[in-house]
Formats: sequence, C-alpha cells, structure tokens
Amino acid sequence: VDVTGNQLTVEAMFNRSAPLNNGIYYGHLVSKHTDQNNVNYALLPNGCEITTSVSGYKAIFQTCVPELGKTYHVAMVYDGATLKFYRNGFLMSQVACTGNIVNNNLLTTIGQLASGANPFNNQFLGYTNEVRIWNVARTQGQIATYMNQSLPNPTTQPGLRAYYSFNDLRN
Repeated sequence: VDVTGNQLTVEAMFNRSAPLNNGIYYGHLVSKHTDQNNVNYALLPNGCEITTSVSGYKAIFQTCVPELGKTYHVAMVYDGATLKFYRNGFLMSQVACTGNIVNNNLLTTIGQLASGANPFNNQFLGYTNEVRIWNVARTQGQIATYMNQSLPNPTTQPGLRAYYSFNDLRN
C-alpha cells in the first residue's frame, strides 16, 4: 500500500500471545520496510518508524511494555511536521519530522517485516485486527472514535487506502 505526500495514519488492534521474540523484539504489526535503511512506514506494538525526504529515518519506541493477553489499539500518525505514536487513543510520544514520505517498492505486510527476513525476530506473535492505512493524518479524536470497533461504511471514509478487518482477534 503506497502512501506518498506528507500525511499518513496506520492503525491496528492487537493482542500478544507470546513473550518477546528472542527476548528482545515485539515483532511488526504493519510493515513496508526491510530495516532502518529502507523504511517507508512500520507500526509495532511499542512504536513506529518512517522515512521522509527532509528528516530521513525517524522512530519512536516506548518503554511501557504491552502486557500479554491484553488487547491494545495503536496508531502512528505523520502530519508533515510530527510523527506521533498513540496507544489506546492516548498520545504516548512524538518527534519532529518533516518532508514527504519516502516510498519504496516493497509490499505492505501484516504481522511480519516486509522483506520476510529473520522471521523469528520480526514476526508478530499474537492476534491482529482492524488494520487501517490512511493517506491523511487522523486526529486523536478520529482515532479514538473507532479504535475499538469496525469502521462504518469503509468505502466512504476519506483517505482510507487499505482496511483489513478480521472480525475478531483469533485470525
């Protein structure tokens, strides 16, 4: 799912079912990247990554550990000035970031690094639902409104580029 320009929102609901991969990694919920040198966008349970034409590679990672067996909603929002990471509708952190999103030729993946490399460290171990990719910067209020439910009339949602609803957290 290619997103160009200077606005992006990526959302996902998840529930981790296993401890950290290799004792270190949370895995990737949504990925269009291979590593820090080739990031279009990436959303993880504890943060997000993006590359822009002006700021280059930017990442936000949280030290607040998501608990096993608990359902969370996370979102990354880039509005042309700031990269933000939300968990359960609350802004957890942000970093200054400007420029257009750098695009790559990778496929967007759910639950795995887009390159498929090193699956033990990069695969998300758990359940995912309500993955949404937008070419607009959603507000905190917009994110909170539908973070725990399916979108009404997805085909009429302005800026919605991709929507994957698995209807439960059992995949």
